[in-house]
Amino acid sequence: MKQIVFTGLIILCSALCLNTQAKKKKKETTTPTEVVTAFNVQPINPRYWDKQVECHRGFKGFPENTLIGLEEAIMQGFQIVECDVAFSKDDVPILSHDPTIDRCSYGRGLTTDYTIQQLTQMDFGGKKDKKFAGTPITTLKEALMLCRRNNAVIELDCANKKRFPNSKYPIIYNLVKKCGMLNSTIFCDDAENLKTLLDIDPNVIVSISHCISIKDVEKGLEVAKRARFADFSIRNTLVTQPLVNYIHDNGFYVKIWTIDNSAEMKRFVNMGVDHIISNELGPRFDYRIIEVKPED
Repeated sequence: MKQIVFTGLIILCSALCLNTQAKKKKKETTTPTEVVTAFNVQPINPRYWDKQVECHRGFKGFPENTLIGLEEAIMQGFQIVECDVAFSKDDVPILSHDPTIDRCSYGRGLTTDYTIQQLTQMDFGGKKDKKFAGTPITTLKEALMLCRRNNAVIELDCANKKRFPNSKYPIIYNLVKKCGMLNSTIFCDDAENLKTLLDIDPNVIVSISHCISIKDVEKGLEVAKRARFADFSIRNTLVTQPLVNYIHDNGFYVKIWTIDNSAEMKRFVNMGVDHIISNELGPRFDYRIIEVKPED
């Protein structure tokens, strides 16, 4: 698959050039690479479409979904960081994988039981390691601005409806827009839920999750084609060769989670997977050193 590399600062004339090229593309033989061009009515900030590793909830060894963990990941060279979005009692978007604060802090209860002022006074690092004691909860705004300063991409997992009801999409969309990060933010959710976001803005970048079969992908294609750019995000234990082939045949990329060793990475590269999310593999993992088996 042809790799697309975005380097440096893309100016307005680049956007016009890409748009012109997109119109000239023939529709008869659409590949995943061609779909990237076709959907890029505006340039996407990251080098996202290169084969690379995306950091899962922040750098390994750091408290998950915290500013220090995301910052360390970026400092280590990750161009894309993934995190999970929840809400405080007063509707401030925060980073939390769970609907509750029990696992990552010494507090108890739902994130929506506490105001943002109360949450910021809690310790979200000490449970991971005493050296991180006193780490505050991270707001989505802080994470967005960190990525903006460092020209990084952020993926927002919005799929858990206990912590992220669809009614909250206007809040998160307006915040991302206000932070100037619409071109560098990926919204990950089930296809049906993403309709709510695409009704607000069809130009957002989306990642369609929880597809476990070709039938699920078929349902997601209608939604995927509405977005400026979309890929399909699949749990590694559910990935099959026919599923990867079907998604590619329909012109979209396949991203999988979570891959934490090079042997597993090699297996999925052989299947043609385009992109992975990992807790362990570093950002400089070089796909080119993997011996890809030729097709029979």
